[in-house]
Amino acid sequence: MSIIHNNSRGIIFSFDIIITFIIILFGITVFVFAMHNNTNLFVKNVDDFFLEEKTLFVADSFIKNFDPTNALLGACVVDLEKRRVKNNELTSANFSNLKSLEIEGFFVKRVSYRFLGNDREQIIYSSARQSKNCLSVKRFVLIDGTKALVLVEGCIDE
Repeated sequence: MSIIHNNSRGIIFSFDIIITFIIILFGITVFVFAMHNNTNLFVKNVDDFFLEEKTLFVADSFIKNFDPTNALLGACVVDLEKRRVKNNELTSANFSNLKSLEIEGFFVKRVSYRFLGNDREQIIYSSARQSKNCLSVKRFVLIDGTKALVLVEGCIDE
């Protein structure tokens, strides 16, 4: 008996395995790049959330609380009869003691307001620190009985 060796099927089978292996490696590479991109986006979203959260908290505290030591944490009018603050009602007399605020790399860069119908902006607090990653929040309030728009700009160190 003679055995005939046919190498053509072996070569085709080896070529199919190589092509399959390359396709699988390409798929794994695409998956790794996609996971890396998703991780980077997640980290960026966490940083953006931190900035947004802190800026919103400071803006809300500024217009809804009263703090005699730092008006940046509260500049509301206090109703002594009812023993509470009047939310969204500010008095310009409370703007005199605004001090800097820093929380875990977050700082307030600027606080300003402008009366509705007036384009002139009054800056009541400004920091010399610079940052490229900032967020501004606007709130409608009454300042000394007049409708106004308060702008609080918060930044994080890079």
